[in-house]
Amino acid sequence: LDLYFRQRSSTEYDHLRDSLDTFKKEAEKVSKMERTVVGSAIAASSSLSAGYVIWLIRSGALLSSVLSSMPAWQLADPLAILAGKKRDEEEEDSLKDIIRKGSDSSKEKEIEIEL
Repeated sequence: LDLYFRQRSSTEYDHLRDSLDTFKKEAEKVSKMERTVVGSAIAASSSLSAGYVIWLIRSGALLSSVLSSMPAWQLADPLAILAGKKRDEEEEDSLKDIIRKGSDSSKEKEIEIEL
């Protein structure tokens, strides 16, 4: 216990104070560096997020202008739908009807060849 409570000289106190000041300066440098890194990360992520949002809005505006300039029936052509219905009706023909149609068209071809 005598080591802790003995009288210290002024040079020992000066040395202790200098050591503590040095430690404080190093801790402040580390803290300042950490704040700089965190601030840079926040600025970079914020600018990237804002850029991404602007890019999405811009692409959405471009897509909406393209879609508004397209004809309304381009995605679902009613003629193709009606033509598909006509094919369905033809498929409902019986085998006899198909053979008759084929024989009628072959007779017409023979008549055209003779002329």
